[in-house]
Amino acid sequence: YAVLAKKGKLFRPDAELGWTPLPHLDLVRNNANGEPWRIVTDGAGIRGPSSWGDDARTRLLILGDSFAFGEGVDLAERFDTLIAQRIPDLAIVNLGVMGYGPDQQLIRARPWKASLRPGDAVLILTYGNDFYDLARTRHGGRPKPWLEAKNGRLIEHPPVIDAAAILRDRSYAFTLFTRSLARLGQSERTERRLDDVGELYRRWVVQETADLMARE
Repeated sequence: YAVLAKKGKLFRPDAELGWTPLPHLDLVRNNANGEPWRIVTDGAGIRGPSSWGDDARTRLLILGDSFAFGEGVDLAERFDTLIAQRIPDLAIVNLGVMGYGPDQQLIRARPWKASLRPGDAVLILTYGNDFYDLARTRHGGRPKPWLEAKNGRLIEHPPVIDAAAILRDRSYAFTLFTRSLARLGQSERTERRLDDVGELYRRWVVQETADLMARE
């Protein structure tokens, strides 16, 4: 496998989510303190358990961004691993992906919702930056899905996987360039969308969990 410090591709473009972790990763990066942390994913690009295992256990589905993914720490130190050690009757699947906003998090959860039963739980980790992410149509130069409230309805727009997105994943220099542009070019449109993002977040969560709440 590849062992790399601060290098090595983590993601690939995705027509629904904008980007997803690469499958079968096994690489090492340095965190903000200069300490190495290892990233291993399975065939589905999930870091950690990707099946519920014993049907008798309560299921917990975790959604989030880098906090859920465990950026900067080994899997053994991630919070859900520690929870599982203390509550062995809990089966946990963590779908966290670095950079994801609440829109992407709940879209990624859709295939998993059908396997949740009454008494199971969904944990959505939300931090202040998530509201900004929800207002964006791109993140770090990567296209992402975005939501629009129009005529009383929520409209889900898919990411626009353009040539820039493809080049970004093929060239490290182009990646740095698009990141710089993203920092400089936060659009006025994004700033305007921030005014309504709190209500957008609330409606999105209600919409995407309505089927779960209706189960008996």
